[in-house]
Amino acid sequence: LTLCAEDTGWRKQEGRLVSSRTDAAARLVLTLPQKGTLALDFVSLFPEDTFMGRRNGMRKDIALKIKDMKPKFMRFPGGCLVHDGSLDPEARNSMYRWKNTIGPAEERPARRNSWGYNQTLGLGFFEYFQFCEDIGADPLPVVAAGVPCQNSGIGGPSHHSKDFVTANGQQGGIPMEEMGQYIQDVLDLIEYANGDAKTTRWGRERAKAGHPEPFNLKYIGLGNEDLITPVFEERFTMIFKAIKEKYPEIQVVGPSGP
Repeated sequence: LTLCAEDTGWRKQEGRLVSSRTDAAARLVLTLPQKGTLALDFVSLFPEDTFMGRRNGMRKDIALKIKDMKPKFMRFPGGCLVHDGSLDPEARNSMYRWKNTIGPAEERPARRNSWGYNQTLGLGFFEYFQFCEDIGADPLPVVAAGVPCQNSGIGGPSHHSKDFVTANGQQGGIPMEEMGQYIQDVLDLIEYANGDAKTTRWGRERAKAGHPEPFNLKYIGLGNEDLITPVFEERFTMIFKAIKEKYPEIQVVGPSGP
């Protein structure tokens, strides 16, 4: 990789690294030929031979094992992952927002989850949809039901106290004045998956990523292991009704409690 000494802004650099031997304890070390400062913002290392040859693709051996299971569906991006973190959409540890996971990988805002580690979001909703298609599984994306994880108190998961519902914020929920926008984000996800590439905004975004044809989404998950509280029920019902009104053919999969 060649860097100009005069660079003062961010520049995307790509290169091919070839190892001379196998070492299970190997580390990647960057050195400068002369005194200076090098700032790194987003680093991504991938084998050249990914599953299906996808850029930013899955690890081939694991992907093949999943494919060989012939799953009928795949739920993503996970469970508690979708509703952990802060309710503030601008916070670094914000609740998982699918729109932050599409577009060029280096432009996706990183997040710090409740398990205490950083996610680049290089594996995002487009990659998940594409992987489902590659293995012949129906995609089942999951979004939060408007409430955070009952264990996502400030500073990450905390031990269950006698009154852990109050202690950890499950009763907080997305403020009602923000629910309209949140519901729109959920509807936009369905449009991203199924919308026409020429006539819909989010269908065009999918096409820009290299997939003009719809992903044929049939299901959407709403919530994960949530306590069935009045705060949850109110927000879940709002999102459910909005989905059914605009996309009656979409089946909503909900939680049955922790």
